[in-house]
Amino acid sequence: LGITHTIMMDGATGVRMDTLVRGDGKAYYSTGFPVATLLAATWNTDLVKRVGATMGDELLAYGGDILLAPSLNVHRNPLNGRNFEYYSEDPLLSGYMAAAATKGLQSVGVGATIKHFAANSQQTMRMFNDARVSQRALREIYLRGFEIAIREAKPWAVMSSYNRINGLHTQYSHKLLTDLLRKEWRFNGIVMTDWVEARDTRAQVHAGNDLLMGGTPQQVQDILDCVKKGTLTMAEINNNVRRVLRYIMRTPHYRGVEATFAPDLKAHAIKSREAAEEGIVLLENHNQTLPLAKETRRVGMFGVSSYNFISVGTGSGNVKTPHTVNLLEGFANVGVETNADVAQTYQRIIRDTIAARAYDPLGYAAIPELTIDSAVIARSAQTDDVAIITIGRSCGEGADRQHATEYLLSDVEHRLIAQVSRAFHAAQKRVVVVLNV
Repeated sequence: LGITHTIMMDGATGVRMDTLVRGDGKAYYSTGFPVATLLAATWNTDLVKRVGATMGDELLAYGGDILLAPSLNVHRNPLNGRNFEYYSEDPLLSGYMAAAATKGLQSVGVGATIKHFAANSQQTMRMFNDARVSQRALREIYLRGFEIAIREAKPWAVMSSYNRINGLHTQYSHKLLTDLLRKEWRFNGIVMTDWVEARDTRAQVHAGNDLLMGGTPQQVQDILDCVKKGTLTMAEINNNVRRVLRYIMRTPHYRGVEATFAPDLKAHAIKSREAAEEGIVLLENHNQTLPLAKETRRVGMFGVSSYNFISVGTGSGNVKTPHTVNLLEGFANVGVETNADVAQTYQRIIRDTIAARAYDPLGYAAIPELTIDSAVIARSAQTDDVAIITIGRSCGEGADRQHATEYLLSDVEHRLIAQVSRAFHAAQKRVVVVLNV
């Protein structure tokens, strides 16, 4: 019948794919864009739209049809492992940012998937947890951003989430996926499930899921059996099929668009940097310490993340990038010297840690902070113009962060900040703390 296949790719912070995607022995990479939380901190929907369009260019270049992004659940809890994929604790800001990203993506002829619908606020027991929430809170906080994004940007797809709301799995909720989403909000795209283990196929289809991901032969058999028994009607199945076909006919594959495998990664890196610069937040600038004085000639850099930047979280939001510019390289690029004694101490440990790691396709956790010899700190305070301490935090899909060890400062970090500050302040020199989270 000429029905083409379509290709989906993860993409909370850029196009996520296997670098050997083409099978020609050559590695292909994607641009790592600022995480959604940083993009939201720009308050600039035009910028976020441009980021979305650039992601769309790369998706198109690599033969994709629809990106499994943007994500816009509210930051209900700062420990949520996937907060980096989400925009804000504010539903209005989240909604308009997601709408801008969606418009940008779809402006180049590929699709966006709004997710995770809805009230997906934690990773702990994420397949089964139950969000107990009043109708008012649901409407004003947990659904408001989705409503804005769907009404404003008309995404090609919505992804139903793993969790329950008030006892019922979102994937089983006809009120959520049909009455609210389709009838009230006039959504006319497809609803796909999040990637799950086997669930009640009849309940999923009846609720309004058009596409069950990742899909099993048993689900096909379930649908056939339900139609024979009359527990699913042909009208329901036809609605699903009609919506999936309508989606397919919008895709680059159906339109015969050829993948080039040649996105302009250099130009896209510049756009990524511009977005990051606008989203960085300066929490305090005592005595105008930043920007660094022009006469700054040498910097003492402390903290593992000064040398091993965390550019993105782990899980489906992890992007295989061609490179990451760390602080050491960044200063070298602008002609500022860094303390080699301090750098070598960190680089040796980082190199050994990375060499001992097993390959993880979903990305790596942050390297724990190091205890630095006080003599190294003292020498740096005498020879360097300023100290920079970078505190790093990573998180990702599948687990929430531990409050005591992954959210609060550790004892090692407390000591590092105290020791460096004492030494540099005694020499009448400034200390800057960077949060790379």
